[in-house]
Amino acid sequence: MIWRILQIVLCLCLPPLLVAQQISAEVPETRRQDTSATLAPSSGLVVVPKDTEIRFVLLESVSSATATNGQLIRMAVAKDVIIDGMVAIPKGTIATGMVSHLLKAKPGRRNGYLEIEPVAISIDTATKAKLKEYRTGEDACGDFGPCWLMWGAFAPLILIGLATTAADNRNRKEKGAEQSLTACSRYQAYAYTAHKLSFQTADIHAANLAPEVQSCIERSALDK
Repeated sequence: MIWRILQIVLCLCLPPLLVAQQISAEVPETRRQDTSATLAPSSGLVVVPKDTEIRFVLLESVSSATATNGQLIRMAVAKDVIIDGMVAIPKGTIATGMVSHLLKAKPGRRNGYLEIEPVAISIDTATKAKLKEYRTGEDACGDFGPCWLMWGAFAPLILIGLATTAADNRNRKEKGAEQSLTACSRYQAYAYTAHKLSFQTADIHAANLAPEVQSCIERSALDK
């Protein structure tokens, strides 16, 4: 009778222990996979899909007082671009930006305004891949829908807001200050790949990251 009871107790206790042992044995393997998920391959073909988002940091300062429309600005990738668990485009990869929107300040009337749009990324010393401001099928309004639809739906509220802002500006003394974007600042620029990119990892331009670029990225806080 006692042996029978012991058999029943063992049948009830052993399965949970075996399951727990199996789970504990699998945890280190999962951790090893997660740890190696973002390691860049030493060699091989990398494919970056169209419309992949890339973040950038400025490598030089620019001001609305001296900038011109279309002026080219040095930039760098601010955060690793991960594709299929691997670093396809490492931070520090050199890129080119362009002054896309510019408004000069007028004392007592308006402040200056400046916007930089990333336009190309240097895959190697001879190849530049084109970038675009929005994903395919999107515009400045993004996930909210086409801008023309948003303007139509909220036109009355927008007009009231513009009128209120204009009245506040008249009652407030404007300084007419120019806008300045400092190198390695927190200015956040985004862009998307215009086409699918295929290249060898050995060809990436940031393979030997320049110390000044590395320092700039660390100060930018864009990759936090």
